[in-house]
Amino acid sequence: KGSPEAKAMAAATRRELGLKDGPVILYVGRLSRSKGPDRLIAAFPNVLRRFPNANLVLVGGRWFGVDEPDEYVRELWQSAEPVREHIFFTGYVPHDKLNRYFAAADVFVCTSQWDEPLARVHYEAMASGLPVITTDRGGNAEIVQTGVQGIVLEEWDDPVVFAANILSILENPKRAQAMGLAGRRLVERFFTWTRVARDLEKVLTEAAAAPPRPIRPAVNLDDGILQKRGQPPAHLLRGEMLSDTLRKVRTRSYHTLSLLGLARPAASPATPTGAGASAAKAPVVQMPVPKAPAARTKPALKAEPATRAAAVPAPTKEEPKKAAVKKGAKVKTSAKAAPRKAVKKKAKAKKKVAKKRKR
Repeated sequence: KGSPEAKAMAAATRRELGLKDGPVILYVGRLSRSKGPDRLIAAFPNVLRRFPNANLVLVGGRWFGVDEPDEYVRELWQSAEPVREHIFFTGYVPHDKLNRYFAAADVFVCTSQWDEPLARVHYEAMASGLPVITTDRGGNAEIVQTGVQGIVLEEWDDPVVFAANILSILENPKRAQAMGLAGRRLVERFFTWTRVARDLEKVLTEAAAAPPRPIRPAVNLDDGILQKRGQPPAHLLRGEMLSDTLRKVRTRSYHTLSLLGLARPAASPATPTGAGASAAKAPVVQMPVPKAPAARTKPALKAEPATRAAAVPAPTKEEPKKAAVKKGAKVKTSAKAAPRKAVKKKAKAKKKVAKKRKR
C-alpha cells in the first residue's frame, strides 16, 4: 500500500470518484441483504461526527455483473440520502479493476450477515495492506484475528458496534498500519498461487508413489436387490462371483454396469461412405441383456376318454379312499377309523337333543 505505484493509483481513484480529503471506508461485495451493507450505511453518520470529511465507498452490484437495481438496492440509496455527498456507489466492477479501490482505502469492512464459508475479499483486502473489520459469521474469523490483522465483531448486526470499531482504527494510524502489514504477511505466507501449486504438487507426488489400492464403485445401486436375492454387496461381485450368478442380477442403469466392469463395447458393422470405401463406426457401448426364462405353455387338452374308468388314474398308496370312491367301490374302514365315527354320531345326537329342548 505504501509503494509509489499504489499511492499514484490511490490519488487517481480519489480524483475520479470525487472523494473528499478524508479517510476512506471501503466495502466490496454484492449489494444484498445477506451481505449487510445497510448496517455500514447506518453506522456511517457516527463516523462522520468524528471525521467530517470521511468517505464511504461501496463497490458492487446486486449480483455479479448486474448493475440493474432491485428493491434492496433502492432502499440503500434512500438510506444514504441524508449523507449522500459522502457515500459513493460504484456499481459492479470487474475483478481486475478492484485493486485501485483497495489502494485508495484506509480500512476495509465486511458486514456479512450469513454463515458464508469465507469471502475471498478478505484475502484481497489483506493483500493490499488494509486493516480488516469483519463479522463473526461463517469462516470469516478463521483468517482474521482481532488485534492482529483487524477486528472480528461478535455483535455482527449492530451499526453502533461497527461505527465504534471503525473509529478505533481511524483514530490510531500506527495500529492500522501494523494490522495491514500483518495481513499482508499472512497472505504472502499462506494464500498465494505459489503456495497452492506447491501443496498440490506434494499431494500428487505422494499419490503417485503410493501403492495401488483396490478400486471400489462409488455408488452401489443394486445392493437392495442383491440382499433380497441373498447375494453379497455389489462391490464384492466383481471377480468373486461366477458369471452365471451375475446373469441373474438385474441392474438398474448403465452407470452401475460400468462400475462393476460389465459394460462391453459392441462390434460395429462397416458403413459404406459416399466414395465407396468402408468406414467403421465408433464402438457403441451396450449393456449385457440377461437371458429371458423359457416361456411356460399350457399342455394341450386331451380328447375325452370313451369310458370314465379309463380317464381315472390308478389309485396311489396315499389316496386309496379317494380312488375307490371315484370307481364306485365301498371303502373299508380301519379299526382306528371306527371309534372316530362313533364319536361323530354321538356329537350329532347331542346337537339334535339340544335343538329339541330349545323348541
